Amino acid sequence: MSTYLLLSPHYPPRLFPFATALRNHGFVVVGIGDAQPHELKNELRENLAEYLPLPLDCYSGKGVFDEYRYDVIYRAVARLVAQHGRLDGIESFNEYWLPLESRLREDFNVPGPRPAELEGMIRKSRMKLTFASVGVPVVPGKIVQDYRELLNFLATEKTIIVKPDIGVGAFDTHKVASVDEAEAFWAKRDPNVLYFMERFIQGPDRELLSFDGIADGNGDVAFAAVHPVNDGLLEIVSGGIIAYHNTLQTEISLVLRRYGEATVKAFGLRRRFFHIEFFRVGEIFYGLELNARPPGVLTLDMMNHSRGIDIWKAWAAIVAGKNGPIECPRDLICFYTARVNRLNYKYSNEELMSRLGNSIVFSHPMDSPVMGDFGFLAVAATHDERRRIIEEISLEK
Repeated sequence: MSTYLLLSPHYPPRLFPFATALRNHGFVVVGIGDAQPHELKNELRENLAEYLPLPLDCYSGKGVFDEYRYDVIYRAVARLVAQHGRLDGIESFNEYWLPLESRLREDFNVPGPRPAELEGMIRKSRMKLTFASVGVPVVPGKIVQDYRELLNFLATEKTIIVKPDIGVGAFDTHKVASVDEAEAFWAKRDPNVLYFMERFIQGPDRELLSFDGIADGNGDVAFAAVHPVNDGLLEIVSGGIIAYHNTLQTEISLVLRRYGEATVKAFGLRRRFFHIEFFRVGEIFYGLELNARPPGVLTLDMMNHSRGIDIWKAWAAIVAGKNGPIECPRDLICFYTARVNRLNYKYSNEELMSRLGNSIVFSHPMDSPVMGDFGFLAVAATHDERRRIIEEISLEK
């Protein structure tokens, strides 16, 4: 039998069904994570042949290993291999643990991205080169070498974004549009972080889009969905609440699909999820960055509800060797919207469930400022219906 290692299988929370799906496809599933066994969901615990509670935090810097702490993890994995057999796969589904995944793959000769390949998947400066290599438009950008170079780039581009070359989301991301803002950034920057700067993409119809899905064993896109987001992440972390939805398959731009598929090939992704961000301005799609992991929070649930599939089962089938497109029996719009505790809404959560009936397919308290305090997933056949439901959920007294 094949053995598959899941790192931190309990977090992010909505990823626990991957263990079930792998086991149902014949894998022996083992796990290592920082939660105690009794803290795991019953379904997860029942589908793990063995679980070792162990801190995974083995970095002394961004992707730089503390060798002593890594050795503890290495020995734990060696124990699992001795008990359950050679590993056929290692996954965390989490951007933060990609360096750990890749090093364990190299040390235990497991298929998948190794450290040398990973550099191009986690450094924004390298991503830009890969986008450009397959004809995806990109804006000018470069590593920040010193303060003078920052000012020279700002003088040329007028408004720029400065962010860690390795990093997730909008944390430590800065919009710089003046010498004063450049000076403020430089004064509070982390001197141990390598920063990347690029032209700020702007336009009256600017739209952030993600091209999300799974690549099969041949590196072909087996499933893809496009998710427009109400704002860029920089605006959201500045105080907005995220709202997003999938487009209908018939609405996906052929240009965006071509760029997305070419990007997956260029990064050499196989049997992996991908989350690729683009900015659209007019008819131009600019490649922003790639994340070699599933899209976050409830997006996998959105894929299931909009397309009538089981995305966890579909991924496990691909890992087990299935190639080709994933069949989708329906094409609906699934969307996320949220409420915040500071507002007084016309309808209670319970009243909404009664009023909207089967349109609401999932609801749950949220634990992230950008996701609101209570989130809803709902489905609609048209965007007019989607907007009407959002209005009803958001209506205040």
